[in-house]
Amino acid sequence: MYKYLFFGSVAVIAILLFSGRGVLPVADEPTAPVWEQKRTASGEPLRIGLITDTHVDSVRPPSRILEERTMPDKYTGPMQDFVDRMQAFDPAFNVHVGDLIEGTGVDPEVGEWETRFVRDAFSALSMPMYWVIGNHDLRSISRKDFRQELEIDYTNHYFDEGDYRFVIIDSNYRFDGVPNHVGSGDPVSGYIPRETLAWLTDVLATDLHVYVFMHHSAVPGDFTGKNQIDNHQAVRDLFASYNVSAVFSGHIEKRFQGDFDGVTYYTLPGIVKSPDYLGAHYTLSVQGDAVDLRLHYRDSDNGLVEEPFFVEEKMIDRIIAAKAKAEAEAAVSDEGDEGGEEIDES
Repeated sequence: MYKYLFFGSVAVIAILLFSGRGVLPVADEPTAPVWEQKRTASGEPLRIGLITDTHVDSVRPPSRILEERTMPDKYTGPMQDFVDRMQAFDPAFNVHVGDLIEGTGVDPEVGEWETRFVRDAFSALSMPMYWVIGNHDLRSISRKDFRQELEIDYTNHYFDEGDYRFVIIDSNYRFDGVPNHVGSGDPVSGYIPRETLAWLTDVLATDLHVYVFMHHSAVPGDFTGKNQIDNHQAVRDLFASYNVSAVFSGHIEKRFQGDFDGVTYYTLPGIVKSPDYLGAHYTLSVQGDAVDLRLHYRDSDNGLVEEPFFVEEKMIDRIIAAKAKAEAEAAVSDEGDEGGEEIDES
């Protein structure tokens, strides 16, 4: 009898197993975070126009009447070149990466007028313009003024376009987290405060391909010879942990492209302060994580030049490395010359 009970029990257990009842739950296999599962970009590359560091500085008339201020051709010409280029390129949108105005020693009402001037200079374009605030902007106007004159409601912002998320960051803070404002002293290197970093942990957690625009550079200063964001390592670590595709900045007026922990960083010269790239502006095409960035500028003969952004001998880190190598070789040569003694064979 016992053997019948045994086989009967086995049969019941088998029925329960196959029917899905009475089965102990099996733990699901862990899945990768959503930001590590970037979607496959579909369709044609997305086109974007970029310009930065226009640093407009109007001319004051003897009468000091605001409406009679004029803007020199060194600013209006390059901005018109950008408008012409974008009308032909037809991007989905454009981004100004900060320092619209020079701002140094300028009264607030003048800074406001100059900011409106830059806004209006691009008004002929039918596609949206997104604005990044720069440290020079805050030398004469407040964040509130910046938003008001540009008719926007952000300094930190993100928006989605198809398979992409674009993030705009306000990096104009002191190393202690105090926001830059008129009269506070200019935090030239910039800083990303903890509140913004916390906001970014939500914004970056997406399966969309993420591209970031901020005025200050997060590239280590050894590569560019210029100051970087004070908490640059923490910022780069954050971008890497969320699988950001690329970061674009201006500010340092140096041409750089480099990869750090899987994230590509670009620093872009502006229109007036980099003598090798006067009138610099950019056409950007993205396809997933793939970037095609092209630089447009005027050469010494005032001719329009278009070239890939990455040209090895024009990258600032290559230039710094080549200079250091030449100086080291020269030092070794000088030491050799000083160490030898002439022998008088006469």
